[in-house]
Amino acid sequence: MPFILLYFTKNINIGENKMKDISYVIWKEGRHFVAQCLNVDVSSFGKNVEEASKNIKEAVELYLETKGTKLPPVDNVYLGKERINV
Repeated sequence: MPFILLYFTKNINIGENKMKDISYVIWKEGRHFVAQCLNVDVSSFGKNVEEASKNIKEAVELYLETKGTKLPPVDNVYLGKERINV
């Protein structure tokens, strides 16, 4: 099964007309695409990449709205893939 990993940055609304960027990755896991935010520990999923992208944006907005947490920036993203002994 091929491994798909995509990296995105997207604007979200965090209050009265305040927009911030979030960074997230999306990968295919079984039948779904999983989205994981890199700024805060929030994830979501969808039937396709577009739905997962829309859902992670909404999930992070709701998280910040309820937690009142600041959104830490993610400046650099490094992705790696290694073979390990198991």
